[in-house]
Amino acid sequence: PPELARVIVKPGNEDDLDRRILELRSEQKDLVSKSPDKRTDDRLKEIITEIHRLQALVDLAPRNGKKRYSVPRASAGVDVWAFGVVLYELLTGEHLIPNTNVDETLTSLDDQLALATWKGLSQVQLDKVLASSSDVIPRTTIRRAQDLL
Repeated sequence: PPELARVIVKPGNEDDLDRRILELRSEQKDLVSKSPDKRTDDRLKEIITEIHRLQALVDLAPRNGKKRYSVPRASAGVDVWAFGVVLYELLTGEHLIPNTNVDETLTSLDDQLALATWKGLSQVQLDKVLASSSDVIPRTTIRRAQDLL
């Protein structure tokens, strides 16, 4: 679409898009504080759709004449992975991803990627997690998310 082409070609347009997103978020906040009705719900849906569209344009907008690259946005998948890392470190007392120095971190990237899932752990590491977790967690602790329901 022509609007997308203008955004990609025009440097500095990111500020205009960010400003518009802030305006929409402010309007969204005002609408949420009002009593809900059909018109308010419809406008909220429009605002959310527009914010997502503008955010996609911001991601494509050049910064100082160059396309900017950013880290992936936070998501539920990232949160679940991070929770797993924290849980592993709490249960084992070891860092899942050691980073004592930059060179070690860069050279062990393949090892880090392998450890990003439980399948990347060796049997010795899995046994250590199991042994430490069975000693620490009492039988009355909820062990499954379904038990919470």
